[in-house]
Formats: sequence, structure tokens, C-alpha cells
Amino acid sequence: MTANSKTTKSTSKTGAARRLTGIAMLSAVAFALQFLEFPIPIMPAFIKLDFSDLPALLGVLLAVVQFVPEMAQKRLKLTLHLPFPQWKMILLMSGIGLGALALLVIAQTAVLWGYFHALLAPELVARILLTALPWYLAGLTLYLLTAWICLEPTWKRRLANLLIAVGVCRIFFLSDTPQAYDGMLPWLALLLVCSLFFPLLSVYRFKQGCQD
Repeated sequence: MTANSKTTKSTSKTGAARRLTGIAMLSAVAFALQFLEFPIPIMPAFIKLDFSDLPALLGVLLAVVQFVPEMAQKRLKLTLHLPFPQWKMILLMSGIGLGALALLVIAQTAVLWGYFHALLAPELVARILLTALPWYLAGLTLYLLTAWICLEPTWKRRLANLLIAVGVCRIFFLSDTPQAYDGMLPWLALLLVCSLFFPLLSVYRFKQGCQD
């Protein structure tokens, strides 16, 4: 047997071993994540919230709590009359909400790391956190899209915005496979940045006098 054939066989065995190791690690990540479920208060015990849905739910709830009173109590009109550039004001309001949500994300990540660090190898913990990253991006993006919906002055456009937001949300949950979004993370981050300007569109329509 020649040296080249021995080298080829050794390389193929090494590649196969790496693939098997990768499959085993991803299986361990999937196995670990399936246990992250939380009971929902005042709901039956068998109804639980999956961990992947938690950041998105927090983003939606935070935006509703922050911006629905602005519209219901007509405080947005007063805010826009302050001696401060209006687009900066809206970006500042959104930035405060994103900052609060980011703190919650950091806290979730710390809890997740602390929980798995004592049970799994550091490489698996890193893969779990990387798998969870698109869910956190989904939470931040849905916060901005929910603000876009809440600040919209007409109900017809709100319903259209809601359908768009649901479609965008679906992008973040197309696959349950661990690390399935590794190659899409830059595009998901770009989607988050683009969503930052959506609330400005609703405020512009409000300033133009669009009303039901």
C-alpha cells in the first residue's frame, strides 16, 4: 500500500470522525434545549412556554406596554411638539425599549450559561448559546415591529403591518435544528437594523394627519 493511499484513508477517517463528533454535539444541544420550558400562570399545567418563544414574547409585551398608552392617551401628539427633533425622539424612545430588552436578554443568557455550565462541556454551552442567538434577535426585531404597529394611526394599516410582522417573525423560526441559522446571522442582524426605521414611518403618517 502506497503512502498516498494511507494518507487518503487517514484523512477520510478523520473527516468521518469530525462529522460524527459534530452530529453528536448538535444532538446534545437539541436534547438540552428541549427541556427549557416554562409553565404559564393561570393556564393548565400541560400548557408551557418554550424557551425559543420567550424573547419574542418579551419583545412584543414590552412594546405594547410602552407604546399603547402613548396612542390611547394621546401622549404621542404632545411628545412630537417638544422642542426636540421628532425622529430623534422616536429613536430615543425605541432605544430605551431596546436597551431594557437587551438587559433582559443578557440576564437570560447568564441564566442559560449558568444552568448548562455545570452540566455540559464549554463547547456544548457555546453551541447552545449560538443556537439561541436568532431567538434573541427575533425578540429585538419584534419589539420594533410591534412599536410600528402600535404607533400606526389607522386600524386598516395596523392589520396590514401585523401580517407583515407575523411573516417576518416566521423567518426566525423556520428550523428547529441547532445552529441552523449560523449562515444567516448577518442577514438577521441587518433585518433588525432595518426594523429600527419602521416606527418612524408610523410617526410620519401620524404627523401627516392619517386617522380612522
